[in-house]
Amino acid sequence: MLTKTSVRYYEYLMSKRFSDITIRHYMGDLKNFLKHLQNLCINPIYATESDIRQVIYHYIMDHKLQTKTLVCIIAVVKQFYRFLYKNKLIDVDPTIGIEYPRLKSSKIIPLTQKQIGQVVGATTNDRDRLIVELFHYTGIRMAELLNIKVSDIDFDKKLILINGKGNKQRYVPFNEKIHRMLKECVSRY
Repeated sequence: MLTKTSVRYYEYLMSKRFSDITIRHYMGDLKNFLKHLQNLCINPIYATESDIRQVIYHYIMDHKLQTKTLVCIIAVVKQFYRFLYKNKLIDVDPTIGIEYPRLKSSKIIPLTQKQIGQVVGATTNDRDRLIVELFHYTGIRMAELLNIKVSDIDFDKKLILINGKGNKQRYVPFNEKIHRMLKECVSRY
């Protein structure tokens, strides 16, 4: 029964339009969690809040997880049990009382102009320099940068269509310096 349920959960994640990478991580975390339950001879359908807490504790001890990773795993487990509850596969969601550990807020310290100059100066070719400039000027993520196609660039309006997390799209502007670098890079490659 759980195999069919896992397949239905996978289909549910697909319907939510999560990226393939996110789904892969969710399913991997869920598989590991279910494996821990199985090792304790606990059927996931009948797992109690206490059982789930026990598995999370063992998971922490076995893997020496960072808080951020643990938060992600708990989120997957809670979402899975919410899915089971909403689909009437369980009568009570045993994760309702499980709270997330507090994350330490980390202050993002931006690079100084001097540091940015050092990073740009350390690049060995125009393509790498363009990549650094795009990160600095636009603030896009690595995955977003890797997914940019030439057709996403509007050279006239100086805009790049970015396909972000959750398949959300947005436009980011770029300056004249990046405009020249993009044109040169596109013509070269």
